[in-house]
Amino acid sequence: MVQTINWYEKDSDEIYDHFNSLRWEDAYLFLSDMLKNNPDAPIFWIDLLADLEEYMLGNGMAKEVIEFIDLYRITFPGAYENEYQYIELELIPHLFYLEDIDTLKKRIEILKCNPVEGIDTVSKELLFKLIYHGFSDLAVEYSQVVWKPLSEAEDLIGHPENDFCISIYLNELENRYHSIQKGETINAELLRKEMEVYGFDDDIEVFQDVISRLSEDINMSKTMHADFRNIKDYLLFLNIQFVKYMKDEYNLPFILSDRFFNLLQKPELFGRVDTEKGFLYIPYPVLSEHYDRQYDNIFHMNLVEIFGKVFGLKYVYHFFHVHNFIDDNFYKKMSENIHFLEYEFMVNSRESLWQMMFVFDWPRLFAKDIYRMQIFSDTYRYNIDEKVAENLKNYLKIFIVPERIQSEIDIHNNLKKESGLDYVPENDVESDYGFPDPELPIVNPGPKIGRNDPCPCGSGKKYKKCCLDKPVNQ
Repeated sequence: MVQTINWYEKDSDEIYDHFNSLRWEDAYLFLSDMLKNNPDAPIFWIDLLADLEEYMLGNGMAKEVIEFIDLYRITFPGAYENEYQYIELELIPHLFYLEDIDTLKKRIEILKCNPVEGIDTVSKELLFKLIYHGFSDLAVEYSQVVWKPLSEAEDLIGHPENDFCISIYLNELENRYHSIQKGETINAELLRKEMEVYGFDDDIEVFQDVISRLSEDINMSKTMHADFRNIKDYLLFLNIQFVKYMKDEYNLPFILSDRFFNLLQKPELFGRVDTEKGFLYIPYPVLSEHYDRQYDNIFHMNLVEIFGKVFGLKYVYHFFHVHNFIDDNFYKKMSENIHFLEYEFMVNSRESLWQMMFVFDWPRLFAKDIYRMQIFSDTYRYNIDEKVAENLKNYLKIFIVPERIQSEIDIHNNLKKESGLDYVPENDVESDYGFPDPELPIVNPGPKIGRNDPCPCGSGKKYKKCCLDKPVNQ
């Protein structure tokens, strides 16, 4: 006769030991059965689910993950809304990849209940995923719900609501642009008052300037930075003209095209090589370091956000070239810089390229690369199919550091060395892909840190028990 174990008589350590002794498939069945029959057992249900989730999602069991979550939410009403962040962080990308939008909308509703809980992990990254995947209406609706609780949260540092408020603002600007195209007059003071709620406290002159530039076509006789009050004003002009161009030419929403441009709003990036038609050219090492500073190299929490901004750069410089803001020579060099920056981000996010499939839905400036699309998509099976890693390795090997870019890197590093600043030394050690590591790495070339991996802080603890809950970039 089979003896049934009474788990209520066991302490938490005994339950955990049994759980850890099982294969992941059996561990899920055990955990699910425990939740159904022994819900008062002294264990952390969501923490144990998180230990299994990566295996389950990698083996096509998103439905089972959600079924467990739903049962947990019924059993413990309101608890999951304070525990969801790492579960949803792993689950949501799979729903985008599988194009299961109905289920995705249900996950969004959970995040709306308590966006503060996931602000360091999933709340903001979801915003960028929605924008990049073409769900701008959902992104704006999401922003309108979550910005206020984020702004009022006393335990959050800085202004975590900013990206959400900016999304609302950009949507309103696009609405105004539609009105302008219909011949309607825009009230800058009304716009200012509406945006004041979201923390925009600029003077009325700023809003009048924005409305004016939304209304005007590009004056081809005034395309140089010297024609403007300062470089900041010039970049604002370019930004507005760019989002208008992307809307008119490709019907892209402001909320997306502005994200392609916004990391360029730094006057110090420009004018390093030429003061006229090459003013907008950015030397490769300067470009690389700039994007690296925006990226969370330790926890990779904003990987999708920065990847999308890197792959959006080509559209910005295409616009510059079409309107003669940059000449043929510097445009060709800048295109090469952007291409190599894309390559570095592909290398360093290689296991997650399946999350970046949205780049193939954006407007095509060049012939569609079917093979690259397949490479990106196949990485969904990166950890369960050895052929995927091998094919990706062979694909990435075709990228060679252009001689001109290598020269820029060498000069940049020598200048840093001579000035006593940090510089990137030559690295002759080959990576695990069989080609030299990039001379100027963009991000940590290793895989992202798993919840059960040793913590990178050196404490000796598992990542989930140490720094996982610390704010990004703390």
